[in-house]
Amino acid sequence: MQEDLIGQILQGQYKIIRELGKGGFGTTYLAEDLNIPVTPKPQRVIKKIETKDNLKIFQYLVQKFEKEAQTLYRLGEKYNFIPKLFAYFNQDNNFYLVQELIEGWDLIEEIVIGHRWSEAKVFYFLQEILSKLNLVHQEKIIHRDLKPSNIIRNRNGELILIDFGAVKEVQDTQLQKTTLGIGTRGYMPKEQIFGKPKLSSDIYAVGIIAIEALTGLPIFDLPEDDNDEIIWQDFISVSDNLAAILTKMVRSDYRDRYQNVSQVLADLEDLENTIESESELEDLDTIVVIKETELKAIELTTTKPYLKTFNFEVVTVNSYGEIIDRTNKQAEYFTEDLGNGITLDLVAIPGGTFMMGAPETEEGSSDYERPQHRVTVPPFYMGKFLVTQAQWKQVASFPKIDLDLESNPSTFNGDKLPVETITWYQAKEFCHRLSQRTGKQYRLPSEAEWEYACRAGTTTPFYFGETITSDLANYCGETERSKQMYAMWMDMFDEVGIHLEEEKIDFLKKTFSSSYENGPQGEYRKKTTPVGIFPPNAFGLYDMHGNLSEWCEDFFHKNYQGAANDGSVWLAQEDFNSIMGKAKIIRGGSFLKTPSLCTSAYRDCYCDRFPLSNLINIGFRVVYEHNRS
Repeated sequence: MQEDLIGQILQGQYKIIRELGKGGFGTTYLAEDLNIPVTPKPQRVIKKIETKDNLKIFQYLVQKFEKEAQTLYRLGEKYNFIPKLFAYFNQDNNFYLVQELIEGWDLIEEIVIGHRWSEAKVFYFLQEILSKLNLVHQEKIIHRDLKPSNIIRNRNGELILIDFGAVKEVQDTQLQKTTLGIGTRGYMPKEQIFGKPKLSSDIYAVGIIAIEALTGLPIFDLPEDDNDEIIWQDFISVSDNLAAILTKMVRSDYRDRYQNVSQVLADLEDLENTIESESELEDLDTIVVIKETELKAIELTTTKPYLKTFNFEVVTVNSYGEIIDRTNKQAEYFTEDLGNGITLDLVAIPGGTFMMGAPETEEGSSDYERPQHRVTVPPFYMGKFLVTQAQWKQVASFPKIDLDLESNPSTFNGDKLPVETITWYQAKEFCHRLSQRTGKQYRLPSEAEWEYACRAGTTTPFYFGETITSDLANYCGETERSKQMYAMWMDMFDEVGIHLEEEKIDFLKKTFSSSYENGPQGEYRKKTTPVGIFPPNAFGLYDMHGNLSEWCEDFFHKNYQGAANDGSVWLAQEDFNSIMGKAKIIRGGSFLKTPSLCTSAYRDCYCDRFPLSNLINIGFRVVYEHNRS
């Protein structure tokens, strides 16, 4: 995060309030317009376009910035579905766009993994978004980054296209040869990846969004055939006519795709009578009021929560476990009222980019945690603490969705202790019941979200520094216990006839060492501790190291080969999962784990075939996504 900008006043007019998000070309902020003589001051969105001291990129931006700003101004003035541009300027060799703030929520709130839209809803979405895109294309403009997070539904239920920072005027072939490959993986067709976008590239992106909404699956989980065509109809029953339209929209070769939006709209018009006459799709009355009743319901349930702030202290230690820094921090959060005096606090996690995984030089790390790769995570909210037994009991009393829930599946009893004998499916049921109760879409974090939230901007093995101590976390720091764990594993290898090389033996010794780096020996408390008694990280999250391992939404993979770079959930399976019974990711270590098994990068899994009695050290925390702008 560019913290140096927070509180600054740009151009003597725009006071930066907070960061809204970060992308490949820059950072977006919320600001107040101090020159408008009203109270409270109007809020604006300011996009800072980073030059990154790259001469080629800088020269490109200098050449194109003013032209693009003029294009944005013209579009915003002409169409009410594009944010207005109020100003643009160059300051300290960085470029800034000042745009209208759109009150509403982006389509990430509506396109949720595991929840499928009806054909009628997809049909109306296509009609609305393509009608607006058609007007943009008539201006000879390609959006080039259409995705759910760049489509906002405003308070009136209308779709707004945002983030035209990558627009280019389609004037000649020379322009197409000189443009950069801008966009988002998954929503970009091949020609756009290679820097040669066409009008049909936007059509491809809209088709992908519609397929995700229809199937309830992220695009990265859908396979491709030998011709690079997306296989999606195997996952949903859909009418032939709509399937034909969507398939043509997302053809791999742009020459096989619709060449302009008017062609898609014409086919949709032919489909309209079929959509309305198919009674099994959904009740006709519901279809008619979909843009009234349903959107009002969405507005009620996705209104930005009221945010409060809390203060806390973050400590940093050196490799000997000595505290070398204490910093006061502040974070935003909101409170979910569960009833009977029980509440759940969720901390606002700002979006950003980080290196996921461990470098080869990190003590105790393994190839499971590699290759390190850059991931950009959108903003979200995460449970301040692990779910406690008091919170579990309350949510378990809510109406059943799919599974029965015990009132307190825990070995150690206490309202402020985390619930700790929970299966992945039970944790999901908790999220479903909480979602139904509150109207918000709660879920488990993706593995990328979890590590990003745990690190909170750090690159050290632990969020508090180079090592771990018993004053900072609840883990197994007792030498005798760690020796027992090492001996148990060595005996197991002997029983199955596996003879380890010296290098592997050294690795196991480090893995089951009761200390980390030059850090001190610690305690083995032999049980969970109440949430919130150890220092939090810089985001204001507690117990991300130790106490309990935490469920993530993802299936387990042996490494990060093929992992997405956008922070999304990774559900695609590999052969390892079929052997392990669809193993699910757990992160963070626990009171039973030695220091090397509690790092920010450490990955573990638990599969359906393991006995439930082994679940004594697994809990979870919940995540809620929301467009914070």
